Formats: sequence, C-alpha cells, structure tokens
Amino acid sequence: MIADEERLLVGRLARLPLSAFDFHGYTARGRTMSFGRHYDFAGRRLEEAEHLPGWLLRDLAAGTLPIPPEA
Repeated sequence: MIADEERLLVGRLARLPLSAFDFHGYTARGRTMSFGRHYDFAGRRLEEAEHLPGWLLRDLAAGTLPIPPEA
C-alpha cells in the first residue's frame, strides 16, 4: 500500500513545472517550485506564486491529523 502511494506521489511531483533555481546570477543544478510566495533575487522582491496543490497539502497532513486523508 505505501509503495503504491509513493509511486503516485512521485508521479504527481514529476508533473509539476519545476524550473532551475537562479540565485544572484548562479543557476543551481536542482529544479524548484515555490508555493504561496516566491522571492525574485534579481528584482529583490517577493512575488505571488502558485498555491500549494490540494493533493500535496492532503498528503503532507495525512500523517499528522487524526482523520483519514480522504476526509
């Protein structure tokens, strides 16, 4: 059961529009995505970003709440 859930989560994460992380002109190897707010280092400002997907929020909270994730 857990292996199936992990495959589902990895598949969903793989479909997110991740992009290279640029920090003061240096492009990191990893790819990232911001939720809620994103700091633009070039413009030195905080910008709006995508909302945290409901499925990710549910999966993150599933292990901490005393109710089933489907609820």
